[in-house]
Amino acid sequence: MNLVLRLILLLYGLVLGAFAALDLFLADDLDIKLAGAWFGFAALVIVVGCGASFTARSEARPRIYLLLASDVATVVVGLALVLRIRSNFVPQPQLLTSLVVTAIAILAAAALGLLDLRTARRAAPTNRDRQSPERATVVGGVLGAMGALVAASLALPQFWYTTRYAPSTDVPVVMVSNDIMQVSNRDGQLEVRAAVTIENTGKTAIRVLTSLYEITGTEVEVTHSPDSGVDRKKVGAALEGNYGPAARYNTYATYHPPQQIQFGPITVDQAWLGPGEKTRATLEAHAFRGKLKLLRLTADVAVARADRVKVDESRPPVKRPLIDCPAPTPSSASTKIMETRRPLKHAGMLDWLTESNRELVTIWAVSGAQGDVSPWWPPFPWINASLQHTGHDCERALRSDDDGLEQRAMVGWAGTVAEAPVPDS
Repeated sequence: MNLVLRLILLLYGLVLGAFAALDLFLADDLDIKLAGAWFGFAALVIVVGCGASFTARSEARPRIYLLLASDVATVVVGLALVLRIRSNFVPQPQLLTSLVVTAIAILAAAALGLLDLRTARRAAPTNRDRQSPERATVVGGVLGAMGALVAASLALPQFWYTTRYAPSTDVPVVMVSNDIMQVSNRDGQLEVRAAVTIENTGKTAIRVLTSLYEITGTEVEVTHSPDSGVDRKKVGAALEGNYGPAARYNTYATYHPPQQIQFGPITVDQAWLGPGEKTRATLEAHAFRGKLKLLRLTADVAVARADRVKVDESRPPVKRPLIDCPAPTPSSASTKIMETRRPLKHAGMLDWLTESNRELVTIWAVSGAQGDVSPWWPPFPWINASLQHTGHDCERALRSDDDGLEQRAMVGWAGTVAEAPVPDS
């Protein structure tokens, strides 16, 4: 029985060491390399300790200590892996397999540890052994090595803070600017020239998950005299929702609901912008003037840290055009959306063992019950970007982040509004 359990631990250590070595030598991220080094060292202890059990004189104290070290290392590593899996657990095949195998290894190591501890007590050294010069020399060497290791490691916290922790806490910072550069009225037709710029003003690279610009026109009725008192209806329309600078209360003017002229993406999804870089889209739009007096250009952008949202380019995205997506609540009607799902890469082999498969889901909602009822914005389209565990239905993209994946990736939104009058001629 002991032989079977020891073979289980040996195989577990070899597999774990192989995965850790791949992360240590092939991963690009320093955090992944450090995790590979830590797990690789633990796997080495497990393999060496288990190998000692198959050699002669297995009752000797040095070999017993190696066996105990391998047992302890297996339990510690197993618990660390279980905690990593538990922090982001969904019932996916590789996570279930990792959890079961790790649990078996922990139980086997705990059982062998109790047996090895009993053996170590039976093989306890005598007083003469404890006072031998050879033992004193070994103890002195160990203490000296530990002192040198502690002295060398004093600089590690500062190195880790300046090279890893501080940069890892930098949040994405973007500036979105709109500019309606020219509005012409030719034979009753409007010709609009505008531009939208997305600039990365932060210290870390960002990825544009999805984006939307929208050009609308508004009819305006202006009276000769201001409101004599506060118009509750107009004030309510301006203040009931957080609609940004386009919402206003004007004592002279009444603004009618906006008429949609043109909309589209600002840039391609998954666009990468380094610190200080920008992307600019110059737009042309045409419309019948009618009674329009005010033009509005709005822009919305969803971004995330580029190093935390890595799309697996080897697998094509799954696109579903114009599907009816059930609402998150049963009492609401469905929303017609265009959905794109992109699988995300795992950061490393250990990440593959302990983290669920994830995907980036971006949607364009074009009709249904989820539209904004604001008097300042058209109800459709609107966009959303969601990081999800693989396997969720489309309605997850209509809700807020329930799994913490978007928070970990530092997903953020930015938007801006620009307005311009419509010329008479």
